[in-house]
Amino acid sequence: MSTVSRGDALAVAHAAHATDCEAVDAPVSGSTILAARRELTIMVGGAEAAFDRASGVLARLGSRIHHVGPNGQGVALKLAINTVIYGLNQAIAEGLLLAERSGVARSTAYDVLASSAAAAPYVHYRRANFENPDSAEIAFSMRLALKDQDLIAGLAGDVGCTLAQAELNRSVVEDACNAGLADRDLACVAEFLRSNGLRASGDTDLPEAEAAVP
Repeated sequence: MSTVSRGDALAVAHAAHATDCEAVDAPVSGSTILAARRELTIMVGGAEAAFDRASGVLARLGSRIHHVGPNGQGVALKLAINTVIYGLNQAIAEGLLLAERSGVARSTAYDVLASSAAAAPYVHYRRANFENPDSAEIAFSMRLALKDQDLIAGLAGDVGCTLAQAELNRSVVEDACNAGLADRDLACVAEFLRSNGLRASGDTDLPEAEAAVP
């Protein structure tokens, strides 16, 4: 159920088959809140019979369980979903920064964001982390996000596709990690952008309009 490479999932399945066992890769999507409610989305790769046997256990963890294909496909879809999540995380961070630098209070900006066309579930359950990054619980660290984004890049290379936005999102997270934020929550991408991420190289002075915004 870990977020690993497709090759790792296939290796586990191969080792299981060698001993007349079955294995499924069954990574999940959803927050820690959804996990506590047993409402995770679970994507399963493996044989149909193995999926049927595992479904009873998986149903104790998630409310939406999808058999998406043979071994390795569950992991592949998990990385595809995470590609969207990391893009959304970056978009929230940049949108908040733009609103704040324009003089809109962060909480007001988030109120409107959470009621707009962009209000995916992720926007709602990550609100505390974006609004109060210094006091919010670490739900997912920047370091783990970078690990996942490396896996996404690896899978993209394996299947021969270019993911321009994913590459940019990964570079920002890597820079934030190198700036000392590796063990902070992923929402702290916004903090990184507030401090230096969108300033021109060598520009260390805030414009007056920016300095006036808390």
